[in-house]
Amino acid sequence: MREPLYFFDISSLLAHLRRVTHFTGIQRVLVMLVLRVSGRVGPDKVYLSFINKATGAYQAVSVKEIGAETIRDPHKLASVLGVGGRHGRDLKPLSRYRNRPLKYFFHRTKLDIAAALGNQAAFRKYSVDSGEWRSLRRPPEPDAASPVTAQARRLSFGDISNPGDHLVILDSSWTEARTKAAFLKAKQAGVDVRIMIHDLIPIMAPELVPQSSPLVFYNWLLETPEYASGYLTNSEKSKQDLDHFLNAHGIDRPSVAVPLAQEGVGQDTAHVAAQGKVEASAFPKMAEMMDLDARIRAITTKPYVLFVGTLETRKNIWRMALAWEKLLEIHGPTIPRLVLVGRPGWLNEDFENFARGTGFLKGWIEQIHSPTDAELDFLYRHCEFSILVSLYEGWGLPVGEALSYGKTSVVGKATSLPEVGGDLVEYCDPRSVDSIAEACSRLIGEPQHRREIEQRIAAAHLRSWDDVAAELVEAIGNGAGGNS
Repeated sequence: MREPLYFFDISSLLAHLRRVTHFTGIQRVLVMLVLRVSGRVGPDKVYLSFINKATGAYQAVSVKEIGAETIRDPHKLASVLGVGGRHGRDLKPLSRYRNRPLKYFFHRTKLDIAAALGNQAAFRKYSVDSGEWRSLRRPPEPDAASPVTAQARRLSFGDISNPGDHLVILDSSWTEARTKAAFLKAKQAGVDVRIMIHDLIPIMAPELVPQSSPLVFYNWLLETPEYASGYLTNSEKSKQDLDHFLNAHGIDRPSVAVPLAQEGVGQDTAHVAAQGKVEASAFPKMAEMMDLDARIRAITTKPYVLFVGTLETRKNIWRMALAWEKLLEIHGPTIPRLVLVGRPGWLNEDFENFARGTGFLKGWIEQIHSPTDAELDFLYRHCEFSILVSLYEGWGLPVGEALSYGKTSVVGKATSLPEVGGDLVEYCDPRSVDSIAEACSRLIGEPQHRREIEQRIAAAHLRSWDDVAAELVEAIGNGAGGNS
């Protein structure tokens, strides 16, 4: 009898790659765990499974066949799985617009016209000339030897799965309409189906999400016992919320918390290609920065504090901005800038009105939309500290990421965030502007205090993705424990 196979559903990940060309928080969690579980049980025992958008069939591809390097790279992964994004080729001079389709199309068209007319002046601010632009716009030569040019062999999930195999759902499958039938069929065939719940925010704090989300999520979660053998959660807080929901509905299913990692984005998915072109030992700064967007490089000319996450009301951006205004009043121009890294989200009008009315606090607040993993890695390494004062979180990935770079954070003492930060961060009341400002002021105005925290971080054992993968495999193999 063969050893069980592990199938990781990526239906939502593929939907994400049709819209944007990089991984964000939940997609990165999925990718990291697929890679680390593959390293633990063997890539021949791990598959990526998904709904075929054209046919509706539930299919799978072998991790061994497509390789770890392809899984790490969103462009390659989209290519081997035949996912056509909106943007076409990712043109480096337009990288700042990579996830803003209308602006991307506008600037691409503008430069195409300028190249046709021989207007060199139009290219100056893009750090490219017309000849280089024409070369970039030329279709690439096919490479028959490249695994990216050929789509992966798609197998029928039903043909290769056996009773006792594991189907693990790590991302937001509740947003994908056709997955339920596939999961039901898998359960009926004897496959063990496990769902990771990242948070119950639509239920526990419905005021923080778009209008229809709470009921859609509630109904989805209520239906999951039809096919789920048990649940995983990314924190003890998420487990507590999930168990409350299950008990309220008389649902008898096991759950176990598998907390996520405190590991940086540079470990598996950030690559700085220029290091192969530049003599890094002689010119380390150039090697580090060559392939980064010029705007990203320029941020490091002044001290900054880093926020990473979707710009939405749950992340408490408005109070954070008001705290920065207060810090500016107290300390004057000696404070670091606040750099907000993430795509625009929902219900964020209070901050947007503040930003427009103050000119982004006269330049003391700056936004970066959708950086690459290499750019995010760079921003973490060079920040003074990070900040996450969310009103509700399921885990708090940016706090753990910052710790892996030796950086502390100002963190809201709420929901799951103390599980991530422990005694390695500066806490505040996320609903108090004064408290947020005071916590930031301690890290800004008391260098010795910050150094002491950084020394504790350096001595701490931080949780790795290998740790998470080991616990995930154990939890699945042990039937995921009890839900009491």
